[in-house]
Amino acid sequence: TTDLIVIGDTQSDDPEVLEAIGGSIAGSGVDYDFAIQTGDFVDSGGSYALWDGILSVFSEYLSDIDFVQVFGNHEYEGNTDGRFPETVNFTPGSDYYSVTYGNVYVAVINCYMESDMKEAVEWIRADAAKSDATWKILTLHRPPYYTNVIGGSENSHALLPALVDEADFDVVFSGHDHSFARTEQL
Repeated sequence: TTDLIVIGDTQSDDPEVLEAIGGSIAGSGVDYDFAIQTGDFVDSGGSYALWDGILSVFSEYLSDIDFVQVFGNHEYEGNTDGRFPETVNFTPGSDYYSVTYGNVYVAVINCYMESDMKEAVEWIRADAAKSDATWKILTLHRPPYYTNVIGGSENSHALLPALVDEADFDVVFSGHDHSFARTEQL
């Protein structure tokens, strides 16, 4: 089996909140293989102090867990090209990419790629077809089905359901809406 945890929209500069998150994960008793962070890890991607705060706390509690990072809209605040979070998080320097942990394939679409979602969708469709992983996960920041009436992404809604079916994804994880929602299998 592969054990993973999904978190998103931490966006806090309050050390007590960050320690509560890190401590809860570390104290769960589960030996996680990896984690998915669905974007908005910090409130402003251009702030070194915010990155330092969250990375210090998470390094203390979660240093043995690899994180698959998705960049949300807040990673681009004060840092419109997203290069600072790429450097901090050691991501591959692409607006979309994939990784495989054990029997789990994870495809990532970063937030501002959503303006040209077709390119990412075509790449992921081809890449996912090459994977023989038992489980396939798609993760991005803005969900294809959103609960926030002033948010959402029409590109995600228009393009991702077909990709999920065609590429045989088992689950989609996203953030942005600051709420928990799920659908029945579609």
